[in-house]
Amino acid sequence: MASVEDLRKVRTVEKTRVTKRVNELRRLVIEDAYSDVVDKFDSIKAVFHDFMQAHDAYSTRLQDEADIVASEKYFSDVECSYINGLQGVRDYIKSESKDSTPPNPPHTPHTSQ
Repeated sequence: MASVEDLRKVRTVEKTRVTKRVNELRRLVIEDAYSDVVDKFDSIKAVFHDFMQAHDAYSTRLQDEADIVASEKYFSDVECSYINGLQGVRDYIKSESKDSTPPNPPHTPHTSQ
């Protein structure tokens, strides 16, 4: 069985993966790389899921109340960063998909001559 310290290190690695993926997607949005953003969007969910599993494995082994509180704050900070990044990317995808739909042609009334 892994030690609490080993589980903490795994959680840290998974947090780093979440941060890198969020930053990568934000960079792609800034670069206006729509197809890359769409291609990589779902992968951020999997990376965050891995972080949640690592966090749960670590936090279930904690016994000291101060450690438990600190661990939950750590999780909350990562989750907020993830949600903010995800929302920004989702907004970008929605706005770009609306921009790419062809506009309706102007209505020209038929006149009889």
